[in-house]
Amino acid sequence: VLRTALSNRLAKVQGFLFRTVFLQNVPSFFRLISENILLSFLLSTIHSTSKYISGILSLRFRKILTKLIHAHYFENMAYYKISHVDGRVRNPEQQIASDIPRFCSELSELLLDDLTAVTDCLVYTWSLCSYAGPKYFFWILGFILGAGAGIKNFSPAFGKLTSKEQQLEGEYRQLHSRLRVHAESIAFYGGESREESYIQQKFKTLVRHLRVVLHDHWWFGMIQDFLLKYLAATFVVVLIIEPFFAGHLRPDSSILGRAEMFSNLRYHIGVVIPLFLALGTLSISSRRVNRLSGYADRIHELMLISRELSADNKKASLQKAGSMNYLTEANFVEFSRVKVVTPTGNVLVKDLSLRVESGSNLLITGPNGSGKSSLFRVLGGLWPLVSGHIVKPGVGSDLNKEIFYVPQRPYTAVGTLRDQLIYPLTADQEVDPLTHSGMVELLKNVDLEYLLDRYPPEKEVNWGDELSLGEQQKLGMARLFYHKPKFAIL
Repeated sequence: VLRTALSNRLAKVQGFLFRTVFLQNVPSFFRLISENILLSFLLSTIHSTSKYISGILSLRFRKILTKLIHAHYFENMAYYKISHVDGRVRNPEQQIASDIPRFCSELSELLLDDLTAVTDCLVYTWSLCSYAGPKYFFWILGFILGAGAGIKNFSPAFGKLTSKEQQLEGEYRQLHSRLRVHAESIAFYGGESREESYIQQKFKTLVRHLRVVLHDHWWFGMIQDFLLKYLAATFVVVLIIEPFFAGHLRPDSSILGRAEMFSNLRYHIGVVIPLFLALGTLSISSRRVNRLSGYADRIHELMLISRELSADNKKASLQKAGSMNYLTEANFVEFSRVKVVTPTGNVLVKDLSLRVESGSNLLITGPNGSGKSSLFRVLGGLWPLVSGHIVKPGVGSDLNKEIFYVPQRPYTAVGTLRDQLIYPLTADQEVDPLTHSGMVELLKNVDLEYLLDRYPPEKEVNWGDELSLGEQQKLGMARLFYHKPKFAIL
């Protein structure tokens, strides 16, 4: 409101400047110039402040949306199920790290622009009606509504185009991330030509879609610019001149009258053009909202699927013994008539029954693809239990405290050596903090005590790049010895 009021005052001051020049009133001219400079400074300050507020609003929106997604994304291993089990969302990191910031930025800009446009419409309409009557407002409004209706009929589905564009961008980005992660293996195989071919293929698909987007923006922008810029400019000229022909701003023959005419003309221009631009901004908001809907659809899809998958384990833990598949808690591990099925529906094991008591050992052997690792995915809740009965410690609590899994390539987070040993705990989550002597003992058990000399205790390292695969496996065993679970899966 303050910005619009100052802009309106600036238009009046610039109109008065024309009158003082015509009347050769030097003192008034310098006074108005000083006021003009002051108003310009205030307007620039308000404009910059508006951008700052828009940025703060965008950041606030992003924090809220990210918090809502993270609330379910990291619950009950939903992040794993989205990428490896469900399959409906291909690149969740694209939605979280790219779509949300763009959506929040464009939404905050849209809100600020539309709020400013509404304020301009109210203030300038009142100003225009105060000296020229309401008919000019209705002429402008009629032109804007007519042009807006025509644009809406021609408008492509920019929301769907935006959604597909972000999906293809995410797939292309994922291929480069995959290339970086597996760069060493690809280099040993000499597979760069194969990887380049596949990446180029995906890039060509992205380029083809972007050409469609550019083509639609080209022809639609041509129609929109003609109606809302060039034809509108002609219409504005008519509106600016018409009051003088109609007699509302017609001057008398005196010098003061002609000076007043120049002042009124400049102020009339300063009212009509901002009013026209404000109504034009509101008329094209539908196009911006349509584009926002593309981001909103992808974000909403991720939120719904995360919420759905995070609730699966809760439902499973509440199932009764009379149902087809259920879980119960005990101090041993037992599979009773369990069917192991992949997320794609392939049956690996039709009917599995076994029992492992605490303190005993069980060796499971079989050819590749027979379901050895898949069995542990069902046990850990990564894959759904299709049928059968599983008894295990940790149901309804933190399973990792009772059953600890050491994969072939253990995960190593960025952090200190101590952070690797206590993972997934953090320093403030430890019940009995790990001392330096405790670290030495754990590392000696797996022949890694030399790491204490190689890396300073407080140095944060990307251990996945620093350690060999064998050293990472040993570090995983040291982590197992630290947590001391009831059961370990190697």
